[in-house]
Amino acid sequence: MDLFLLLILLLIAVVLFLKSIVMIPTACFGVVVRFGRRTGRILHEGINLRLPLIEVVQSISMELDTTPIDTTFFTRDNLELSVVGSLQWAPTHRICDEIGRNRFLDIDKRTIAKGITDAIESELGKLGSVEKAESFIVNRDALEVLLNCILRLDRLPHEKEGIQAEALISYYKDNKQRITEHLRSHKKNVSHDFSAIERRYGIEIVAFILTRIAFSDTTKDALEKQGQAIVELAAVDERMGRIEVFARRLRSDHGLGHQEAVNTAKLLIGMADNKIVSFEGLDKLGLNTLLKALER
Repeated sequence: MDLFLLLILLLIAVVLFLKSIVMIPTACFGVVVRFGRRTGRILHEGINLRLPLIEVVQSISMELDTTPIDTTFFTRDNLELSVVGSLQWAPTHRICDEIGRNRFLDIDKRTIAKGITDAIESELGKLGSVEKAESFIVNRDALEVLLNCILRLDRLPHEKEGIQAEALISYYKDNKQRITEHLRSHKKNVSHDFSAIERRYGIEIVAFILTRIAFSDTTKDALEKQGQAIVELAAVDERMGRIEVFARRLRSDHGLGHQEAVNTAKLLIGMADNKIVSFEGLDKLGLNTLLKALER
């Protein structure tokens, strides 16, 4: 009887021991949950132990995720620019809340994507209020470096040097190589090494890649219409200039009054409205036949 009980206890111990072993896959970390609540304990890839029947482990992949970024913003000269790019990021076990629990576990990917897009749009809006559209398009690389700093660094280089908003693009253009190297070498070991956006969502942002910045479709349409209007105005100006030259010749060479000369010039150039044109004085020119023909 004692032997049988001993075997039962040994079997239970073996089962509990096996239940306590947990394997975390490669490129993952495990969050220990006890009675439905995160404990703050993190398990790394490989074999780990947990309290059987009490604790469960949720495994989180640290593989890179890519979020497309497609947003617009207005610049100081009231033109709308379109920004297209992609954000590469991964969950991290190094960011925890105020009581040591992993932050990523309670945030879904859609919330992260929306929040990061909104943050980028907000930063672009601030820049747009002090910069013209041409500055962004010409200095695309500087804008990419600036956005990477905002998204990935705990303290921004321009803040350390007291650079004002209206000089940001120029600053990142002039210091692109140095800041890019700083981004590459920046180590993130604890929560305060991460950017505010990374800490908010429990992720590590690896890179923001700016693929395109250009006028939005709305702005292109407006500029196209504006360009057409300018062409039309130029054509009107050119015709009005011709009318003025022709009218001056009619006044000096043929003795017509000012309004008679202008009306005659408009008619002969093809821009007159027959309802407002006066034909008085044209007998002096011997153009009766031509004017009658133009009336028809």
